Amino acid sequence: MTIARAPPKFRQLPDGLINGSKVFEEILAALPQRDLAVIDISSRAERYMNLSSEYMREFHSRKYRKIEIDSALKDIRKKAYELLDSLRRSGAAIVGAYNAGTLREDPTLGETEHMTEAFVLALDRVSVPDDNKRGPKSNDGVHKIARQAAKDFEDITGKKPNRSANRGGFVDFLYKLLRASGAKDKSPANLARDVLAE
Repeated sequence: MTIARAPPKFRQLPDGLINGSKVFEEILAALPQRDLAVIDISSRAERYMNLSSEYMREFHSRKYRKIEIDSALKDIRKKAYELLDSLRRSGAAIVGAYNAGTLREDPTLGETEHMTEAFVLALDRVSVPDDNKRGPKSNDGVHKIARQAAKDFEDITGKKPNRSANRGGFVDFLYKLLRASGAKDKSPANLARDVLAE
């Protein structure tokens, strides 16, 4: 059983999806070109636009992992036990106040305690199957962007991409691409490390 997350709301669409390939063309054109390089910047910019769309689709339809479901269930279980404990400790004054303020069709405090107890027992029996693929998710959208960036950086500049954070270097180039793609929360240094280690 895989539970899909509710899509997070857009605070702001990324530049690459608002202004299209023009944003990526500017980023690519800012790289120093190697001598006699014949580079089709516009087709590469289109590729980044497509990769950005793919990343955004993936990000907004990401599924919960088993560990996230287990963590959420643990939190619910803890709160359910706290509720059950509170119901069991409620005194006559609380029972009277509850019964006086509810409709006749509402469950009594005793019935609520019984239902909560059944819920807690059911929670204790839950085991979440892990149906996600094993291993690192190296093919996700943001890694595709980083792999394409490494290839383009070498094609355009004639230099091998490295992990240096110097201005105008690969990590700086990757940072600009990630911002334009909407992957602002991703670390370009970590992505560079992962991609260059492949």
